[in-house]
Amino acid sequence: MKNIAVYNSIGEQTGTVEMVCAQPSQYAASAYAISIRRLLQQWRQGTVGFKSRADVSFSNKKPWKQKGTGRARAGSPRSPLWRKGGVVFGPNPRVHGIGLSRKQRQLAMNHVIAGVVSSDRFYCLDMTFDQKPQVKAAQAMLESLKIANRKVVLFLALHDLVRFALCCARTIQYPAQYCFPLMY
Repeated sequence: MKNIAVYNSIGEQTGTVEMVCAQPSQYAASAYAISIRRLLQQWRQGTVGFKSRADVSFSNKKPWKQKGTGRARAGSPRSPLWRKGGVVFGPNPRVHGIGLSRKQRQLAMNHVIAGVVSSDRFYCLDMTFDQKPQVKAAQAMLESLKIANRKVVLFLALHDLVRFALCCARTIQYPAQYCFPLMY
């Protein structure tokens, strides 16, 4: 458990919130590493390809007879030894995905959240606006906490998502680029 300070719109601490965070287990770091590897593998296109000797458009006719010409024997112009021949062991188009179970994904996410919470980079903001959300008030609040020029991920309740994120967050330069609705 960790106590997180709650800040108001002026930047003053008004209270604390107790956050229950699962302690990372011995498998959390490996689950995190696998999830990062999975993410990088999913970004790969996997569209590179080649033509084998079966795919090259040449006739299957023997170029010259086996004996009597003085040249080396040849069975097909599709051979990888020939110019414009097929490729022997080239890359294939394929999917590079790695499977990850739901519990491993949850373990990795808990590992990340526990790391962020323990490093004191987790802020709880109580943004209350008088009539309607204002960009100037939101920017002043972020500047008072000295997080105005950093990328910030906002977790917002569903009713705040409509009011704040759609009005203020998209006009502020760095923060509020990602908003995740919280249901409670």
